[in-house]
Amino acid sequence: MRHKLAAILHEESPSSLRAAARRLGYNACYLGQQFPDVSQAIAKRHASFRKRQGLERKKEQEARIRAIALHLDSVGGYPSRKRVKEVLNGPMGLNNSEVGAVLREVRTQLNKERLVRMDRAN
Repeated sequence: MRHKLAAILHEESPSSLRAAARRLGYNACYLGQQFPDVSQAIAKRHASFRKRQGLERKKEQEARIRAIALHLDSVGGYPSRKRVKEVLNGPMGLNNSEVGAVLREVRTQLNKERLVRMDRAN
């Protein structure tokens, strides 16, 4: 059984301990009691995998929001949270403070670019 758990630990796609237990026909609690080291390693690996996935999704959403804000500005609109949400036409995937931080960053960037253009014009 330990060998099967070790094989699951080294699979390309990290399984949760519950999914591994289900595949082997056991309860996750039983595996945790009988094989605590391998079970903990499986659980930690899966948790790390899920955390990386979440961070990647968050970066993707930040990039989408940034692109929409830049587009809104390029067509003469103010890149507000409300307008970005309307363009997304669905959930933003970030909480309000995260969306606000992305939009403040974009607005700061746009203001700096405008100042540089104004300096060059003078």
